[in-house]
Amino acid sequence: MTGFDIFFVVLATLDIIFVALLAFIGLHMLETAKRGQQQVEPALREAKSVADRGKAMAKHAQEDGLATAARVKAVVQKVKQRVETTKRIAGELKPHGQETSQAVQQSREELARKAESAKDLGRRLGRLKAAAQAAAEAARRPSP
Repeated sequence: MTGFDIFFVVLATLDIIFVALLAFIGLHMLETAKRGQQQVEPALREAKSVADRGKAMAKHAQEDGLATAARVKAVVQKVKQRVETTKRIAGELKPHGQETSQAVQQSREELARKAESAKDLGRRLGRLKAAAQAAAEAARRPSP
């Protein structure tokens, strides 16, 4: 065997050893990957579960949000209707309010006239009482 042959045999042997070493390292990496996958699997299941719960919560929030928006819209509509009704009633009452105010003014004036008449009657009665007292005193006194 020549030096080149020995050199090629040594290189071929080293090649086989390195291939075997690479296969061993590859198997070891495969086992490590399997162990990693087994360790990661529960976390992946949990992540999927959390994602599913998140989707369910988002759907529930969307439904509740839409329902709340519909209720708020209905309340706003009802408030608008009530405001319009109140405006209409106020518009209808305003002219009547002026009529009522005129009626109250007339009643006030009439009451003032009646009060003046009652006061005048009271003065007359006071003069009549004074005259009656004077007549009673005169009747009590002896005649000269």
